[in-house]
Amino acid sequence: MSVTARAAWNLPGTVLLLDDDETFVRSLAEALEPSAVVAFTAPGPALRHLHTVAEAVGSGPVAVGTTEDAGIAEAVALRRDPLERFVRTASRFAMVTVAIVDQVMPAMPGTTFCAQARAMGVKTILLSGRMNDGEAVAAFNDGTIDRYVEKNDPDVIAKLARMIEDLGTSQALERTARFEAILKPASRGLFERHDLWSLLGQISRIFPFCEHYFDAAAPGFLLINDQGDYRFLLVDDADEQIRSAQILTDVGTLEPERLGLAEGRMLVWNLADAIQQIERDEIDLARFVFPANRHGSLVWALIAPDLVPSAGLVPQGSWSSYRGLVRSFLT
Repeated sequence: MSVTARAAWNLPGTVLLLDDDETFVRSLAEALEPSAVVAFTAPGPALRHLHTVAEAVGSGPVAVGTTEDAGIAEAVALRRDPLERFVRTASRFAMVTVAIVDQVMPAMPGTTFCAQARAMGVKTILLSGRMNDGEAVAAFNDGTIDRYVEKNDPDVIAKLARMIEDLGTSQALERTARFEAILKPASRGLFERHDLWSLLGQISRIFPFCEHYFDAAAPGFLLINDQGDYRFLLVDDADEQIRSAQILTDVGTLEPERLGLAEGRMLVWNLADAIQQIERDEIDLARFVFPANRHGSLVWALIAPDLVPSAGLVPQGSWSSYRGLVRSFLT
């Protein structure tokens, strides 16, 4: 996959389709593959679905409080347990990214539904019955909808596919913005570095992933492919590993690991946790240190599942199985 959303975390989402014409709904849902589409012919069940998904999945794999205290906010965002819970939730793909809604329906106008969906963080596309629809233009201008397209446009499928991709990227950036801002000091501006995203693009050719989640404690990314297989990309600035080498010297750890970190040949997982466990004589440092590769000024290691030090980062479910399940309801 190409890393289109340069966000701290992202995963494929579900498209919600709402139109009172059942034949149109079914044909459009099939045409929008490979997206996972849940289809409704009435707004009431569609809104209940959005609320049910929100309750089941929550806000995502991170904890972001509302405190103004920067230290407390950072400590909350650094917690790994929300990520561990999220990736063990097989229904995480049910998060609705985009709602495609017909404007003319008996129960309520499409714009009314879109306003309620947008309040839940869902991006919206209004299906208009005619070109230059004044209601659609007004709804777009006042922010009720994100996009609109004519239902009878001969290129409607291609246009919808582009809109779904663009709005999915936009949503990913918006929902991770506060998390990234809070973690900026701890991550040392990692999310703003071009070499990080070019590295992820390079890694996607080695291990094609469709989900990525930043773990600030490691630091690095949990990467999951569409079959549910996973790797962990441990990544940091080379200068930080030199500082880690000095800290390890101070606590009296073994020379090979210290030299490897200082020379950029090795990379340590969660230095604070490693030191704590080493001081309690619970674990050998070798389990926390990995051979490193260079990418610009970054050092990185792609870690296989059996070598990941954190036992909680084991995903359940897969995008492929979820998409197949959703498709079975349309047939």
